[in-house]
Amino acid sequence: MLKTIFRQLWHNKLFTSLNILGLSIGISACFIIYQLVSFEFGFEQAIPNHKQIFNVVSHMEFDGQEGHNVGVPKPLGRAIETEIPGIKFVVPVAEQFMEQVTVPQADGKENTFKSPDRQVMTVAKYFNMLPYEWLAGAKDEALNNPNTVVLTKSRAEKYFPRIGFNDIIGKTLIYNDTIQKQVSGIVDDLTFATSFYGKEFFPLPKDYFSQSDWGSTNSNDKLYIQLDEKSVVAKTQQQINALSVKNTKDLFEKWRFKRDQRLIPVATMHFTTEYGENNVHKANKPVLLGLIGVAIFLLILAIINFINLSTAQLPKRGKEIAVRKTMGSSGRRLIYQFLGETFITCLLAAILSCFLTYLFLLSFKELFPEQMHAYINYFRIFALFWLFLLLTTLCAGLYPGWLITRVNPIQILRNQSLITIGSVRLSLRKALIIFQFVIAMLFIVCAVIVGQQLRYTLHKDLGFNKDAILLVNVPWRKVSNDKGTKYTLLNELKKLKGVEAVSLAAPSSKQ
Repeated sequence: MLKTIFRQLWHNKLFTSLNILGLSIGISACFIIYQLVSFEFGFEQAIPNHKQIFNVVSHMEFDGQEGHNVGVPKPLGRAIETEIPGIKFVVPVAEQFMEQVTVPQADGKENTFKSPDRQVMTVAKYFNMLPYEWLAGAKDEALNNPNTVVLTKSRAEKYFPRIGFNDIIGKTLIYNDTIQKQVSGIVDDLTFATSFYGKEFFPLPKDYFSQSDWGSTNSNDKLYIQLDEKSVVAKTQQQINALSVKNTKDLFEKWRFKRDQRLIPVATMHFTTEYGENNVHKANKPVLLGLIGVAIFLLILAIINFINLSTAQLPKRGKEIAVRKTMGSSGRRLIYQFLGETFITCLLAAILSCFLTYLFLLSFKELFPEQMHAYINYFRIFALFWLFLLLTTLCAGLYPGWLITRVNPIQILRNQSLITIGSVRLSLRKALIIFQFVIAMLFIVCAVIVGQQLRYTLHKDLGFNKDAILLVNVPWRKVSNDKGTKYTLLNELKKLKGVEAVSLAAPSSKQ
């Protein structure tokens, strides 16, 4: 039978090629969307007890306007730890900004790294809450000394190439030319998609915990808590808000300002786009769900196209079917042969789709999250490959195969593949063709509408002259300190020939 299947496919090369191409495009779209969706929905899922870990955030109301801030008042963490039961870990996290780091060498020379990123200040419980694997150093003592730093494996290899991890412990890093820190620990990088982005960990300063300013909320001051398994989230949130109100009631009533704290699961936090976070990638959940629908829809269209092309071939194969039936071939054997042809076609389409997917992701990598390729689960991709293959084979091959056994060769030659439902005579093939045309028209109409919108956007008068106006992103640390750096930059830009005016601006979330 296998030889007959390959001979049939080779004899109809154009038909086979069209089917392979159509199916491969649909399967490629599914593969691409699956990789994106699985990456986005995989955030924090590998953290043990991630359902008990919450991000404490601030929701505010003032003058009829709502605001969202990922930060909390600095004293809140210590107050929760001492006054609210049922909380396993209270972990404050704050960003750290260092202009540069200098690594002294054994030969007296120095290596300097400009603008190191992903630096955070936290407490030792951070490493109890998250599944970091310790490669060197003592977890419980690594952040006890204010002049210490914990590095991830990738950062340690960057600063100290070709040196063993245990030998790195105790070595000195010099930040901003004057601040000396000793490496007290090295942890392995997290191997799953996560918003916990730290690569260098510093201890929080002692005065951080002695703060008494309950009225201030800064997005840089994040707070995570891990509840005991028996704790009730709603009750804990109510207790935290009662604690906050107790310390801010008089102040907020004076300014007619409202603020309440909310507990958001760390996995859900990835989809809360209203809470902006520096260095943290966010995703829009409704868009992802829509993409899943698009993937299913495209695969269905590819299958419908395959069915239409297959049924169109039946009149041409009428004599073959008649001869096989005359020679005693059973209906089941004919179905098996057609399913075999479909399986081989789908297999070739799935293999081609792998190459198409790779080429698309390589050519349009800027459209996808930067870390997506680092966390691809190849076992799941392999399982999905075979799942797609089997489902597509069954969906695309069963109807044409059944049609061969139910309709005699004369009906096939006359193209009368009709199914009777009650008193209604329905041609499934015609229905599928009509469906394809309706979808094609819908796509054309949508393309025209989007084209008109783009034309309007490109040619609409903005109300100001946009020519020769440049928008330049300046590193936040360059304009946020108290040394007048931002005004120096402003004045230097004004001195440039041809510059008529300069203005600085910053988003309110960083104030």
